[in-house]
Amino acid sequence: MSIAKRFLAMCMALAACLAAAVCMAPRAAAGQRFTIAYTGGIGVYPRVAPSMAASHAGAALPEGVSVDVECELEGRVVNNGVTPATNIWERLSDGTYLANAYINSGADGWTPGVPKCADVSAQAQTETSARTESERPVDVAGYRIPDDGSLALRLHDHYYDNTGAPVVIDWSFFTRHKNFIAKIKQLPVDKNKEVQYYSKIENDGVDMYFALGTFTVVKTSQNCYEVRDRYDFNWLYLKAKIDAMAGAAAEFEIRASGCL
Repeated sequence: MSIAKRFLAMCMALAACLAAAVCMAPRAAAGQRFTIAYTGGIGVYPRVAPSMAASHAGAALPEGVSVDVECELEGRVVNNGVTPATNIWERLSDGTYLANAYINSGADGWTPGVPKCADVSAQAQTETSARTESERPVDVAGYRIPDDGSLALRLHDHYYDNTGAPVVIDWSFFTRHKNFIAKIKQLPVDKNKEVQYYSKIENDGVDMYFALGTFTVVKTSQNCYEVRDRYDFNWLYLKAKIDAMAGAAAEFEIRASGCL
């Protein structure tokens, strides 16, 4: 199944999401709380990636409402017309993104006390490695994409980079998705058995849903796993499909591996 179709068919996905009442304001979680500001009173939509060009993830958040920030990362530059333009974005507790330009953080630039998303991911990777000294994941090769909070955007950009080079996703991206971890722990150890994982917004957050959608998981040892997928489009998404056929974009393989 195409992993990219959910990313570009946001309107359809969000309509279904709203109908099922699963797209809501960010839930409370560990981290710092800040209020929405500088929107001119109209509010701002969370995004599925750190860019104002990325699709909406749920309803607009009104000015003055509080949100829970998990970490900060660099994304596309945003100018709110009041404060200096910035490329800093917030990853919220539900995996969605808001531009720092629309957050009253009380600071210019990086917010004191809020970790950078890359550091959060590195810590998770270190903790995972410490628990799996006796096992090693299978080797995967390709252009490595860090778990810096912008996976959906990076995969989409790579498609239009038109290289077709395989991509490796940092394993820490998967370890922070609790529903995914709970499911794959139930798999039997079998290097030849591929199991489809169907991500859902309500269970896995918008980041996994829009970046990967449905993908394959293999349990390679008692505590180690491999993720396999192909970034492509079917004929329902005619323009993106034709772009690849015309040489303006290129499909590519996705891999990830790690241990719990």
